[in-house]
Amino acid sequence: MWALPPTVTALHVLSLVALTAQAMTAALAAGRRSMDWVGVCMLGCVTALGGGTIRDVVLGHYPLPWVENPFYLALTAGAAFATVLIARIVHRLNLAFSSSMRSGSWCSPWPAATSPGR
Repeated sequence: MWALPPTVTALHVLSLVALTAQAMTAALAAGRRSMDWVGVCMLGCVTALGGGTIRDVVLGHYPLPWVENPFYLALTAGAAFATVLIARIVHRLNLAFSSSMRSGSWCSPWPAATSPGR
């Protein structure tokens, strides 16, 4: 039987998930404003890492965690970039699926046969 991870590991994983979610949310907001990929990645990094950076600067905790360990910066930039790619693919699939459904509904005899007037 396996043991549960220690609390430090679980909290670290949760903080990585939170950073990723914040970067993805910022990337979606930047995508709605038609920003380019560099702007989306920059906004994702600033959004995900900015609050903790301000807190650490005010409290005097140096070096900053994302400067000391650049993995955090790479994670947020990668999450924002992946969100841009995934959002475009999902949007194209949604358009293709919805147009094929509209075409199929015009060609299908089922809606006409089940309408209340018949």
